[in-house]
Amino acid sequence: MALENSRGVQQHEVDAAADALVAQRLRPTVERVRAQIGRGSPNRVGPMLERWFSGLAPRLGITPPDGEEVPGAAPAVVRHAFDTLWSSALQAGRAAAEGELQRERDLLAQQLQELDSSRAALQRDGEALAAREADLRQDLELLRSHLADSAARVKELTQTVQEREAALAKSRQATADLAQERSSERQRYDEQLQLHAQERERLQQHFASNERRWLEEVDRARQDAKHARREALQADERCAVSAKDSQRTIDAQATRLQEALLELATMRERAEAARQRIVTLEGALASADQKQRGASAKPRRRKVPGAAAAARVQR
Repeated sequence: MALENSRGVQQHEVDAAADALVAQRLRPTVERVRAQIGRGSPNRVGPMLERWFSGLAPRLGITPPDGEEVPGAAPAVVRHAFDTLWSSALQAGRAAAEGELQRERDLLAQQLQELDSSRAALQRDGEALAAREADLRQDLELLRSHLADSAARVKELTQTVQEREAALAKSRQATADLAQERSSERQRYDEQLQLHAQERERLQQHFASNERRWLEEVDRARQDAKHARREALQADERCAVSAKDSQRTIDAQATRLQEALLELATMRERAEAARQRIVTLEGALASADQKQRGASAKPRRRKVPGAAAAARVQR
């Protein structure tokens, strides 16, 4: 309960309040005057109310001011009775004022006790708040430390990410360069493979041409041999006398045949060398194909055109 503001209470306010109470047929007391005014403490209102009572008799014409006798005034007995009544009223007012003052003091003591309790509670709350503030400051320092560590970690991770991105960019560039190099090697390999194919086709055509020419020469040599034998038989039949000449002719034909056979053997050797060269080229081409596919199968040997014909000529 808050105390009322007692400052500013004047004597005329107390007098007006007491007069209003008398007009209401109520005995003026400190509590009633305070209630009528709405403010003021009993210590301040009490003396002012006593002054109002002391001035009430002259105002009513009962006691002349400054001890003068008023004509038609009340007798001394009446005045004495009124003084007695006034003293009783003053004592009752003082007792009421003292009771009210004691109640106010008790209320003030209770409020002071409550204030002390509130102050102690506030002190405890302040200590708790101080402890909480210390804990919060400690938590804040810890949080700042964590934030600093996190910032350092983020900076480190950012630097690591940048380094990894740079390494990734280098790796991508190296991969692109390697892909371009492999593309160039693939193009060169395709060109080389095409050249090998052209060379193989040219060798096959050349071998086929040589084979036809060799077969033609062998057939021609056989025809010549047959023709020589036929001529020899006819010569034997026509002229037995010219047997010696015929023998020389036969020997000449035999020599020619021998030379033809030697030439045929030379051609066979050349054909065999060409075939071996073709086989070598085919092996190289098969190795290139195997390297391209990444397979481990052995290249198949192709039959050389004309090998059967060469065998037939040899037979």
